[in-house]
Amino acid sequence: MSERPCVYGGKKMDKKNLNILTNIIGGVETGGQIYGKRNYASYVAPGKNTANEKTCTLGWAGNYGERAKRLCKMILEQNPAAFRKVDTAGIEKKLSANWETTKWHPTAKEKAALIAIITTTTGKECQDALFQELMQAYLKDAEAYGVTDIPSQMMWCEIQHLGGIKPVQRIFKRAAKPYTPDTIYASLLLDQKDTSNNNQVGDKIFQSRHACCVKWIKQYVTDTKEEKKVTNVVLAGHGSGTPSTKGMNAYCTTRQAKGRGLVEVLREDLTEKQRQQMHDLYKTILGRNIYSQSLRLYCYTKYNGKYYSDCSSSICKTAEKVGVPNIGTLNTAGMHKNWKKVTAVVIKNGIIQNPEVLKVGDALMFKGSDPSRPLQIGHTEMVYEINGKTAASATPAATSSKKDIIKAGQMHANNFTGAGLVVDGVRGTLTKKAGIMAVQIALNLDFKAGLKVDGEWGPKSDAALKKRSVRLGSTRYLVTAVEILLMLKGYNPNGVECPGQFGSGCAAATGNYQTDHSMKADKIAGYNTIKSLIK
Repeated sequence: MSERPCVYGGKKMDKKNLNILTNIIGGVETGGQIYGKRNYASYVAPGKNTANEKTCTLGWAGNYGERAKRLCKMILEQNPAAFRKVDTAGIEKKLSANWETTKWHPTAKEKAALIAIITTTTGKECQDALFQELMQAYLKDAEAYGVTDIPSQMMWCEIQHLGGIKPVQRIFKRAAKPYTPDTIYASLLLDQKDTSNNNQVGDKIFQSRHACCVKWIKQYVTDTKEEKKVTNVVLAGHGSGTPSTKGMNAYCTTRQAKGRGLVEVLREDLTEKQRQQMHDLYKTILGRNIYSQSLRLYCYTKYNGKYYSDCSSSICKTAEKVGVPNIGTLNTAGMHKNWKKVTAVVIKNGIIQNPEVLKVGDALMFKGSDPSRPLQIGHTEMVYEINGKTAASATPAATSSKKDIIKAGQMHANNFTGAGLVVDGVRGTLTKKAGIMAVQIALNLDFKAGLKVDGEWGPKSDAALKKRSVRLGSTRYLVTAVEILLMLKGYNPNGVECPGQFGSGCAAATGNYQTDHSMKADKIAGYNTIKSLIK
């Protein structure tokens, strides 16, 4: 049976990309999340995966119910002799019934016969042909919805294959445009906000398969211009604890999921020099200032030997220090009233669609809990860096000294673990222990490891880390720990998020560390790499 290309709207998903899509869906359906692996002999009993599955699922592509019956009919039509030779349980007679409405639960003998049928040579060919037929239909649906680039169409196909047409339309309706695997993945995760149902396409039980899909598309699809359009924005601010930095998209996605999303962007008129100064001044309060509303004026002046600020005063006092006149120490409502709104910014579902219009020093305004405030604004964060740069003429942040990177890592370690490190850029004993604490906390949060967070690496911590890894596309607290560990070694991953998102910056830093330490530079933070980082 010959392979047929998928054609849609006059364009063609060529053999190469169709093969990638096949490897992706095969890997997440029956391949144990191993790219390219697929199990032609797969049989899933009724109710094994979810209570919604009333009958069996057959083949490498996870054909459930009536689609499984359709597969068997295809095999019978293509090669009746081969079908009947291995049909030792009367499966042919079952092809006239509706497997889903009758809730057919195959016996052990029927199960064996089904597996024998679908693993004949014709059975395997029909599995591949049925998959291609389904992809034809999914791609047609994607194009009709306005999804035209191959990476996003692959995400569409994976989601529709899992849940059907209505769920995939729902996910894409709220996904930020232009569509990318990352914006689609962010939309999927919003399903977890709906606690009334834990079986939606974006719920936790399906998260790892979508993460694999995103990772593999980025890894294997080469004919996309997506990466050229990326604008990486780092924010700085604090709503508690001490000021910290975080990736904009991850932070905005998290707040949106909690109903406290981005509502507007504000700007003061600043020169490029002043924007550089805003960044450099704010850098001095990272990990230093203590959150306080009553002492918020002591941002750059000590009170009883310590510095204090809140989200708005940290930004306003910084702007005042660089020479912005008559700014005062406004709260978020005051900033909304007095700062200029950046009208060119397009916000959809809490995500900025055109981040290229942002400038260092801009204030992102988020919803809070007080409905009496204008737009319910209750929190603000400042644009700290854009594509690793502090201002248009600045040098990339990656050129920071090793000591500066370690200091930033110590600050993030304090925020994540509460270690109370002195932020001095020296990788001493306490700093090493804080790195271990970060890993222990992450393993507890991600995998319920039940570890004592003591900064001591013992057998229990080691066992919990075994077989764990994070890589491009991963979203876990273990990524947060890896980002901190890299910084504590002087390698810049371009930001730390909670939970962390393993992006290109983290991958590059991981690869550089591995190369420098004579390890396989696969850019995957697994057991050996993490063990090396904590030493």
